[in-house]
Amino acid sequence: MRAGALKADPRGRLPRLPVVTWCLLMVSACAQQAGPPPPPTLPAGIFAMSYQGIYDSPVTLDDGRYAGPPFLSGAASRPTLELLPTLFARAEREDGSVYLVVLSESSGGSGSFRYLAAVLERQGALVNTSTVLLGDRVDVEEIRIDGNRVTVRQLEAGNSGALCCPDEPVLRRWLLEDGQLEPVRHIAGGVVYGHESRTLAPCGGEGPYWLLDAAAGAVRRAYEAFAAEPYQEVFMVLNGVLEPPGPGEFAADFPAQLRAVSVRRVEGEGFGCDLDLGGARFRALGVEPFWRLDLYHDRLALSMAGTEVREFVVQRAAKGPPEHLTALAADGGRLRVEISEAGCVDAMSGARFAYRVRLTQGARTLAGCGLEPLPRD
Repeated sequence: MRAGALKADPRGRLPRLPVVTWCLLMVSACAQQAGPPPPPTLPAGIFAMSYQGIYDSPVTLDDGRYAGPPFLSGAASRPTLELLPTLFARAEREDGSVYLVVLSESSGGSGSFRYLAAVLERQGALVNTSTVLLGDRVDVEEIRIDGNRVTVRQLEAGNSGALCCPDEPVLRRWLLEDGQLEPVRHIAGGVVYGHESRTLAPCGGEGPYWLLDAAAGAVRRAYEAFAAEPYQEVFMVLNGVLEPPGPGEFAADFPAQLRAVSVRRVEGEGFGCDLDLGGARFRALGVEPFWRLDLYHDRLALSMAGTEVREFVVQRAAKGPPEHLTALAADGGRLRVEISEAGCVDAMSGARFAYRVRLTQGARTLAGCGLEPLPRD
C-alpha cells in the first residue's frame, strides 16, 4: 500500500481518522458543492464606449467614467458622467444582446441626472443607439425588458417636493424599436371605434387622436364589449406611442396618431375622466363585501362596507412583481397586500383593470381589482 493511503475496513466501515481530519474533509467537500450563481455583470466594453444624447456630442467613458473640461478656465466645476454598473437589464435577440444601462450625470451643481441608455450588439460590436432622461435625483429601483417593451420603476420627488428624498413610485415605459427608445404614454379618454372613426379624445381636452390598434385587436375587442350602439364613446386608459398622423384617408385629418400597445382600463359606467384618488398612488376595489383600499407612500387606508376607514402603516414592502406590502394598524391588526399586473374584471360592473389585488387579514382573504391615478399629462 502506498504511503499516505487510507486502509480500508474489511467490514465496509469508514476508516478511523482524527476529528480534525474529518472536519477538513467535510469543509473541502462542501466547498466543491455548487453555490448560488454569481450576479450578472456587464461586458467590459460597456465601460469604455461612447454614449450619445447627454451632451451636445457623444462622449467616451474610461473605466465607466467621463470627466469633461471645466466650464470656465481654472474653475473646479466640470461635467462628469458615470455608469452605474448594478442597474441594468439584458435581453437576447437573434441579432445579438440588448443592454439597458443607467448613467449618472452632474455638471457641478446640486443636480444629479439619471439617463437610460440602450446598447445593442451589432456585428459583434456594442453601440449606444438611444439615450433618454429619467430625471433629476431619481432613484432607479428596477429595469425590465420584455420583447420590445421596456419598463423602469423609479422613485421621484413626491408631494413633499423635496428633490433630496424621492419617495413617489413611478413606472415609466418605452418601446425599443429599431434601436430607439420610444416613450409609451399613459392616456385616458373616450374611445370611438368604427369603420370610419377610430379616435381617442383624451381627458383634459387635447386631441382628439386617430387611434391605431397595435395591441393585437385588444382595443377593438374591448370597445365592442362595452359599446351598446355604434360610435358610442367608451372610457379607456391606454398605453401607446404618439406619432405623426398616418397616411390613411381618415387619419390624415388628425393632429397625431396614438399607436395603442395595451389596454389598461375599460369601463362602461364609472367616474371616467373625473376619477380622483385624493393623493393616493393606487386604489384597489372589491365586492361581496364591498371594500376599498387606498395606497399612499407609507400608509394604507382600508374602507369596508358598514365600517369606518381603518389606517395602516406600511412595515415592509417588496417591489416584485408582484408587489407585496405588510402593514400594521394602531390596534396591532396586520394587513397583507399583493398586487399583480394581470388582467382583472370587476364582478359587479364588468369594468376591466390591469391589476389584481389580494388582501389578507388573519384567516380572511379578499380579492379585487386595482387602478392607478389618471395620467398627469
